[in-house]
Amino acid sequence: MAEAERTATCEAEAVTNKSIANIEHPLETSWTYWCDKSTRGATAEQFKDGLTKIQLISTVEGFWRVYKHIPKVEQLASGVTYHVMRGERQPMWEDEGNCNGGTWRFRVPKKDSARVWEEVLLAAIGEQFNDTLAAGDTVVGVSMSIRDRDDLLQVWNNDSRLAETVYEVMINKINGLFLDPPVNFLASFYKPNQTHQAYEGVRTNRGYRKPS
Repeated sequence: MAEAERTATCEAEAVTNKSIANIEHPLETSWTYWCDKSTRGATAEQFKDGLTKIQLISTVEGFWRVYKHIPKVEQLASGVTYHVMRGERQPMWEDEGNCNGGTWRFRVPKKDSARVWEEVLLAAIGEQFNDTLAAGDTVVGVSMSIRDRDDLLQVWNNDSRLAETVYEVMINKINGLFLDPPVNFLASFYKPNQTHQAYEGVRTNRGYRKPS
């Protein structure tokens, strides 16, 4: 009898441990991994046709499964961009969830691109920018574009009008992720999506003025 009880207890513990191991940790919101190989001068429709949806991610473990399975940014050819966007919005200026927003843009030395991409991406899906943004704003995406000389990091936000009030704070937040050793970004600035010459949506005069 005692042996049977011990066996039953061990089996129950094994089932419990397996259940614990299978538990996944949900992200605050889902995110979608995208990839594109852009062509200079492409229309919005052509850009959309060239987008590849990799995976919708809703848990920490799901993120790492995708991140470890796909090529690293340092392995990508020039012209290829990875995007991770909140929900299922597409990485397009004209997308309904992006048209009133913009991006903080950082030119990244190639030797730092892998580190910068991983750290900023983790900060975004971990909601580490919440205390940096203006009330009512949110980070809605992160992109890394591979270029010939240096690469381009973009952090997308929801409302370009609110970016003005936290311009320097956000720049400092990104720089603060890389203190040891520091990353010397070659340039950093903010650009509303509607101010791009190639923007094809309705322009609503959502102005932004870089603080002097």
